[in-house]
Amino acid sequence: MNRKKRMQRKLLLIFCGIIFLAFLAVINIGKLGKITQKEGEYISLSKVFLLLETVEPALREKEEYKLLQDTQTEFMTYEQYLQICAMAEGENIEYPLFKRQYNKENFVTKKDFEEMFSLFLEEYDTEKKMQLKEVTILGGAENIVIPIAQQGNDAQSETELAEEKAIKDNQAVTTEGIYEIADKEILKYRFCTMEVYTYEDRLITEKKVSDGSYNMDNVWVIEADEEGISFFYNGYEMILKEQEITKTCKENAKREQVADFAFEQGVLEKAVFKTDKINRKVLSVKENSITLEGDGTFELTEDFKAYRLYGSLEEIEKNDLIIGYDFTDFVIENGKICAGLVIKEEAMPNIRVLIKASDYSGMYHEKIELTCDTDFTVAYGITEQTQTEKHKAGDRVIIEKKSDYFAGGRVYVKPDVLSGKIKMIHMNRAQGTPEYRGTMELCLEDGNIFVINEVLLEEYLYSVVPSEMPASYPEEALKAQAVCARTYAYAKMLKSPLAWYGAHVDDSTSYQVYNNISEKAETTKAAKETAGILLSYGEELVGAYYYSTSCGFGTTAQIWKSGSADIPYLLSKQITDAKETETEGEGGEGDAAAESSYTAESLTDEQTFQQFIQETGDTDFEKEEGWYRWTYTVNEADSKKIEEMLQKRYAVNEKLILTQNKEGEYESRKIENIGKIKDIYVEKRNAGGVIDELVIVAKNAQIKVITEHNIRYVLNNGTAKVLRQDGSEIASPNLLPSAFFMISTDKEGEDMVGYTIVGGGFGHGVGMSQNGAKSMAAKGWKYQDILTFFYEGSSLYSIYE
Repeated sequence: MNRKKRMQRKLLLIFCGIIFLAFLAVINIGKLGKITQKEGEYISLSKVFLLLETVEPALREKEEYKLLQDTQTEFMTYEQYLQICAMAEGENIEYPLFKRQYNKENFVTKKDFEEMFSLFLEEYDTEKKMQLKEVTILGGAENIVIPIAQQGNDAQSETELAEEKAIKDNQAVTTEGIYEIADKEILKYRFCTMEVYTYEDRLITEKKVSDGSYNMDNVWVIEADEEGISFFYNGYEMILKEQEITKTCKENAKREQVADFAFEQGVLEKAVFKTDKINRKVLSVKENSITLEGDGTFELTEDFKAYRLYGSLEEIEKNDLIIGYDFTDFVIENGKICAGLVIKEEAMPNIRVLIKASDYSGMYHEKIELTCDTDFTVAYGITEQTQTEKHKAGDRVIIEKKSDYFAGGRVYVKPDVLSGKIKMIHMNRAQGTPEYRGTMELCLEDGNIFVINEVLLEEYLYSVVPSEMPASYPEEALKAQAVCARTYAYAKMLKSPLAWYGAHVDDSTSYQVYNNISEKAETTKAAKETAGILLSYGEELVGAYYYSTSCGFGTTAQIWKSGSADIPYLLSKQITDAKETETEGEGGEGDAAAESSYTAESLTDEQTFQQFIQETGDTDFEKEEGWYRWTYTVNEADSKKIEEMLQKRYAVNEKLILTQNKEGEYESRKIENIGKIKDIYVEKRNAGGVIDELVIVAKNAQIKVITEHNIRYVLNNGTAKVLRQDGSEIASPNLLPSAFFMISTDKEGEDMVGYTIVGGGFGHGVGMSQNGAKSMAAKGWKYQDILTFFYEGSSLYSIYE
């Protein structure tokens, strides 16, 4: 081929290449001009509507909004996005239009919508009601049941309760409670943790799932069969259907066991069932451990759970475990207790009493010195190596902190016969050297000895009743006192406030005084003749509060500011012999109320109470009692002493001793340098006339004292005596007799120099007046009638029947 032809061929090839490149360029230019679908997670149109109209309901009225709702697309398109922006425009808002990022048919990403929605919220949600909250969804009406025990009113039938309290179709159960939901699709994220849009405590719709994994530790598995698994967790009975369980978990599932569950994306992927259990008597329950008889102390796992399995299933606190009984099976995991299963409920014959040191000087004893009026046994050591010592009646045993007796931590002293009594030689009580029925349990904890007396509940009352009410009182009054004391004690046995020590109560005025006064035939007879009788209101034991003497009226539990203000059986009423008097704290009046010019409500008025307290009610049960009316006079008021008393009560509860600020409002503030007292006056009275708020005006501060106990404490100067209506003078070193009183001040110029208090009654005024019961019994009232008078609507039953 000649050179010319070769050149022509090359030129042709070059020309063809140019044409091809030009063709490719045209194609690419076309592609560059075309917008493709943006990648990302897209936002559902229905969720967009839900969020927008939740914040701005007025959108629903717009015709274009209604038309847009009729469209059938699953995700929001860019064309729909532009329409929504136009409808939701505001004065101070300019939404991002994302030009050149979408064609009209493209779906808008969730991220881009959220940018628009944040601007929408700034415009329309000025109160910021729309918030984000992280929740874990546990289920809904289809797979969660609220146990009947948690559903409330016992007067309703179980069917009514189930209907009233069942999870509704528009509700979701989360780890933080039950919420109303706007978007039911939330429920498909079961056992997932996610961010959710909320509006006024409603869950609107999810923003994103943050964690698809969820673990449950120590759940109680109720049932496991071919249909699925039902279990109890977080106060709810939950149901897992077959499709929510892996094959392995289903095959290994065991009913009526404690288990750990692990979920992934709503499916039970792993289940560990725990079958290692022991049953022992519970000796003490502490924050991180439980001591069991014979096995010693076990640590608790961080995720410890306790379940009450009898009756209606419920989760309970560890302090609800019954001390001194073997009602509970404990589940062991790696040498620790991970769960407690309360299997049964039985009448409890024994109470455990923490015995304070000599003269009630403290919880701990320096050393123990004891003997017994019969032969007795001392046992000590751990279960496998328990040692016993036999002693004769009258032998003295001394046990000190470093004694070998404490090698096993606890020492038991028990008479060889049931009627034997252990004498605690190292102790002193009002009766002298006290003697105790039952068993003495000596415990060494952190180098301190404390003592527990485990004794029959009925025998405990033999020593409580004479310590709380004189044995000379009428028989029916003593019986009423015995029932109150038994009810009070049994309530503490059911839920022990001294679980740390392994006791139900102690023997001091903090609970009920026990064995300070020797047993008396009359009070023992009263306890025996009411054996096992408790006082209840509905299904619950009453709070069997009692006090010495009324002023003619009692009051309500509101005085204690404890959240139990409306206890239905503790009414403020006139304690009078007039028939059918039912003057309640709300001002209600019975048939006889017209015979009295006073009601519980009227006595909240200062002038009315002052008139009342200076009179004697002709039909009041206690009008002859010395404490019915009394006077307390402080001739020389000590401002420094009052300031000191205020400081002490402030240290106990700073919310009940308040100081007025510059705006005239009362606030909690440290009490110091208040200056000379100028005046004291009553600010507020509760039902029956008891003072609830007292104001002390000083040179540098004005202070409000709240609660009857604080008021009685602050105004007692520690030296003045109380003059009773019978002419006797009684020392009052700590508290004024009651807060049913009026106060008048003596002044020199603007300064207060003294004050006089005219009052009535002795004690807090809630529940049974003991001297009221005495007078009632003397007039022929039976103990049952006395109790139902003071605890209105209550009833009696026996724990042994």
